[in-house]
Amino acid sequence: MKLQDLLEGIEVRRIAGETRREIEGIAYHTKQVRRGYLFAAIRGMEVDGHTFINEAVRGGAEAILLEEGQEIPERTAVFVANSRQALARISSNFYGNPSSQITLIGITGTNGKTTTSYLLESILRRAGFSPGVIGTINYRYGQKTIPAPNTTPESLDLQRILREMAGQGASHVIMEVSSHALDLDRVFGCQFDVAVFTNLTAEHLDYHKTLDRYFESKKRLFALLSKSEKKKRFAVTNRDDPRGEEIVAGIGLPVIRYGMSRESDLSVDRVTSTFGGLSFRMKTPKGHLPVKSKLIGDFNLSNIMAAASAALALGIPTEAIQEGIKGLEGVSGRFEKVENGRGIHVIVDYAHTHDALERALLGLKGVLENLPQKNGKMITVFGCGGDR
Repeated sequence: MKLQDLLEGIEVRRIAGETRREIEGIAYHTKQVRRGYLFAAIRGMEVDGHTFINEAVRGGAEAILLEEGQEIPERTAVFVANSRQALARISSNFYGNPSSQITLIGITGTNGKTTTSYLLESILRRAGFSPGVIGTINYRYGQKTIPAPNTTPESLDLQRILREMAGQGASHVIMEVSSHALDLDRVFGCQFDVAVFTNLTAEHLDYHKTLDRYFESKKRLFALLSKSEKKKRFAVTNRDDPRGEEIVAGIGLPVIRYGMSRESDLSVDRVTSTFGGLSFRMKTPKGHLPVKSKLIGDFNLSNIMAAASAALALGIPTEAIQEGIKGLEGVSGRFEKVENGRGIHVIVDYAHTHDALERALLGLKGVLENLPQKNGKMITVFGCGGDR
């Protein structure tokens, strides 16, 4: 693809050199540079790609995307205000703008993203669709599974994966969108159909410094949704969370609100919680639904409501929503039962924040209260990395 075509839609400050060069590929790491590539100099948390421009040129880069620096002899230098945003747009152009060819659902929040994505994947499968998933545990579509170095990949890698998923027949892609990814513009330029907010509690403050800055990063997903070129767009938010209304304020799009309050668009009641799972009644705009789930702990009700709300936004039939929730066996490392021959209940959970651990323990306490025997005890073992 010619450089001038890659730059379509990019806010360029100036260009030094020829734009009719043929670009064979894109890299943001010098070890990935090949002859004929465009090298994007982006600023990382510890390393600035601008310091590696000469190395990229020696590696065969024909064009350099940068924010500042000198012109480069016999190469094309494309100067932009924000090289991360420009890389995201260029990557999308290079791979044929794949997010415009699929239904894209973004899920953000401190806790519950992974479980919500698994639930929505199960619902979409029951509805006859072929979803792909990008998230903390892995990236997967069809029969292919890719290890996940990050919850949300860098923009270049993300667009490549989206292209692969679309090319292999994925109808929908469910993406966990981390605050780091939003802050670092990894999903910039993606055309979202639905954005989901699960909750906000103190996390990643080593990076964001304050809870308000952390929240502002989360809000970026809904800003991207409002700018999306998709015709039918929906926001989904947690009415139980103190920030649930603020994150969708002024969005100018239809909003589905879920929560335990009956004033929510989607809520639940008549809940039974055991080690066998959950059973409850779900109130939706389409009527009341009896629902069963193999997920343990009443905190999972919020994840189930988030997934069901997103499914309703996508027009999924209620029967598929019920069957999809019921059909999910569980999520690895998320309140996962460890079978043993000792007659004791062992649970492993990913909880690593104050809020998540509290929810897990309260959820487990609720399950224990429903056991016939009342003389048991709960033993908790947890790690503390110390880097928060």
